Amino acid sequence: MIVQSPPSVAYRYNASTVSPSTRQTIATTAAISADTVTLSAAARQQLASEQSASGSSRSATQATFDTDKGVVSLNVDDYLSSKLDSGTGELPPLLMPSQRNIDALNQYISSQLPGVLAAHGIPSAPAQITYDSSGQMQFPADYPYADAFKQALNDTPSLARAINWTSGLSSTKADLDRYAPFQEELQNATTTQAQTAIFNKYAALLSGSGPAPQVALHFDAKGQVSITIDGKAQTA
Repeated sequence: MIVQSPPSVAYRYNASTVSPSTRQTIATTAAISADTVTLSAAARQQLASEQSASGSSRSATQATFDTDKGVVSLNVDDYLSSKLDSGTGELPPLLMPSQRNIDALNQYISSQLPGVLAAHGIPSAPAQITYDSSGQMQFPADYPYADAFKQALNDTPSLARAINWTSGLSSTKADLDRYAPFQEELQNATTTQAQTAIFNKYAALLSGSGPAPQVALHFDAKGQVSITIDGKAQTA
């Protein structure tokens, strides 16, 4: 029996879903660090200068994220627009699939989307957004402003990334959560026989052959976002 270990993810999202084949190549365990962030001197200097230069206007989009470098406070606009990439010689912090990160991106979408809709003359957001297996955004068939909405996202790439990453992080977190019962039972197993029984019990899950979680982002009339996974509402 080929056993697939639980995945671990820390990255800046492009893909909106995690396919079974991708899940089979991800490392063995999820680790969301709460350690104090360690950045190079150049990175710290740039972050400090950005914070002082932007002043109080940054607070509207400032948020705390779980990253591969620990818990980091970032300006969401800068992060999503890749402004943190320049001048340090190192990659920006990579997002973990944590609820904290999903909530922060949700709040950013909810704060930005109404203004983007108004600026582009779009009366309402789609009732929901999903992504297909190739990462293409999907709208309800009866949504009349699909082309205009796509153009609005093209004009506002930071919002497009926030929507995409929210979907992707939610999918990955849901995938990781599926492994929690297996990990707990295996940790508590005291005999080889018990461990074998647990591996047999979760054989389908560990094979990585199951479908990816189905994530949908739902928008109300004011552009506020909520998430369902496999049809079930997700709460912070």
